[in-house]
Amino acid sequence: MEGSRECIELWHRMTREAGVGEVLVAGCGAPSNLQMMKDMGFDAVTGYNWPSCGVEGRNYVPYIEVARKQFDLWWMPMAQANLMPVIVPTSPGWDSRPWHGQSAFVLTDRTPEAFEEHLRLAKRFVDETGQPRVVLIEAWNEFGEGSYCEPHREFGFGHLDAVRRVFCPSAGAHDDYGPADVGLGPYDCEPPRRDRRAWEFETEGDAEGWGIMMGMADLRVAGGVLEARSLGTDPALSCATDIRADSCRAIEVRMSVSGDGREDMAQIFWTTPLSGTSEEASVRVAVRDDGEMRVVRFEVGQNRLWAHRITSLRFDPCCTDGTIVRIDYIRLIP
Repeated sequence: MEGSRECIELWHRMTREAGVGEVLVAGCGAPSNLQMMKDMGFDAVTGYNWPSCGVEGRNYVPYIEVARKQFDLWWMPMAQANLMPVIVPTSPGWDSRPWHGQSAFVLTDRTPEAFEEHLRLAKRFVDETGQPRVVLIEAWNEFGEGSYCEPHREFGFGHLDAVRRVFCPSAGAHDDYGPADVGLGPYDCEPPRRDRRAWEFETEGDAEGWGIMMGMADLRVAGGVLEARSLGTDPALSCATDIRADSCRAIEVRMSVSGDGREDMAQIFWTTPLSGTSEEASVRVAVRDDGEMRVVRFEVGQNRLWAHRITSLRFDPCCTDGTIVRIDYIRLIP
């Protein structure tokens, strides 16, 4: 990428001049692009996660198989190439079915015991190769991708215990505490209804299942209106649903977007059990950023991909940074 080396050198200089040493800039890569990453100026190579190493097109693969292949096929070859330091990422699992349904990639049998072997391979890699004494864990609570070590119902504290056994073997006895141990819970909050035909936002503080997907902040419900602030040019809200597509031909949103009157664009996306989010499965409508409440109608029924069962909606209310979006209601029109 043009300019990347100059940018990284600038970061180095700025941190040196600030008296905090020199920031290490690691890029996400793979054995096949190490030379390119070095040419771009990165100080080290790492990864967000490498769940598909050696899977050869399969969608369901044993977790421990991938963990072992990462060591043999990626970690060691990258260290042996001796082009740049390698900071290995580990992961307690991968199961993105909450996001992608039946087309998702899944690592099976992600037990604490398998995670412990993965961590031991990472520690062995660091010890044997002299690479930076850093092992990343992705992630603490990435539930949508099935990659989490936060205590949970299936394995309790098992994944954290695995970290303790590998990296703190001399640690003393400890107690695990959950909410019930300190007098909290049980939590009787009902999950949001997915079969709604309308979201009216009449109850203070109740977003009725809608939440920030990206690029928004300060979401609140007050005075019969859901309000949030856009943080960039691609703000989005989302909501899980269970809608028969043939029962709804349009979606109407009564909303306003603050601004100086410029023309903007709102967009609704949807997913089904057979398809994820895409531009093809969406409808755009022009809006005006002038703070006036208007009803915006999305003719979803005219799109051939509005079919089967709609499992989620995503609403991009505008394409402008720093606006205040106010939504009076969202209604499905039969």
